[in-house]
Amino acid sequence: MNRQLVKELRDALQEALASVEEEHNVKVHVGNASYSNSNATFKVEVADIVEGNVITKEVSDFKKYANLYGLIAEDLGKTVKNFNGEKYKIAGLKPRSKKYPIIMEQVGTGTSYKFSEKVVSALLNL
Repeated sequence: MNRQLVKELRDALQEALASVEEEHNVKVHVGNASYSNSNATFKVEVADIVEGNVITKEVSDFKKYANLYGLIAEDLGKTVKNFNGEKYKIAGLKPRSKKYPIIMEQVGTGTSYKFSEKVVSALLNL
């Protein structure tokens, strides 16, 4: 096994699992892998889809723990502008992250970024 083969295997697994996604109405994500010369282990995440929204662990954690960060569950999905003029929407929460627990997704690109609770609170109150 080498890095290139593991990347190709990840892509092939993701593609092969598309039929499982359709059949069971879930979102499957083949993530990081650890590998050696003779084997590889992939992280696979399966998330439920409710009303067209993928319910990841970060989304569930946001709904469960938002009040601990000065937010409410309804803040999930809210769009804000930051100081650079970019638009972000609240995408989830990682409670084990001490400095930057709130996951924000850049509108347009879909890229995820981590924010502190103080910054998100300030952006919501603008």
